[in-house]
Amino acid sequence: MDTLSLILLLAVSFLTAIIGTMIGMAMLILLPVMIFLGIPVHTAIATGRFSMVGISIGNIGKFSNKQRIEMRYVFPFAVAGVIGSLLGASFMVRVNEDLLKRFIGVFIIVISLLVLLEDFLKFKARTSKISHNWGYWRRRSNNCHFFADFNLWA
Repeated sequence: MDTLSLILLLAVSFLTAIIGTMIGMAMLILLPVMIFLGIPVHTAIATGRFSMVGISIGNIGKFSNKQRIEMRYVFPFAVAGVIGSLLGASFMVRVNEDLLKRFIGVFIIVISLLVLLEDFLKFKARTSKISHNWGYWRRRSNNCHFFADFNLWA
């Protein structure tokens, strides 16, 4: 990799760390840039995931200082994350590079469409029968301690 590509990759990594902390989806930006710069797909995924370790450590420190972490969720999500990442990594190393590139491309297009159509999809969800029933249960729960204990409406 030449010096200009390395500088570009470091700049993109820095910006995706900021974006990833604010809204998530850092790998949706970092991964295509790495592949575009000629890094093999498997290496790009592994390197990108490793860079997420640094982002996560920074996030944990900052979010815990600001008391934004709900400790009751940490263990279940951490266990699910470890199991999912082990399964995903063992599957990823077995997949052909061309197939993996296609999957990444399709996945990025689908996620982009979901983001672009978010308002339309939310409108459909607001008018569904489930949403109306949920509002009913929310109004009924004002006097119910079960819902208040979980602080669902705060």
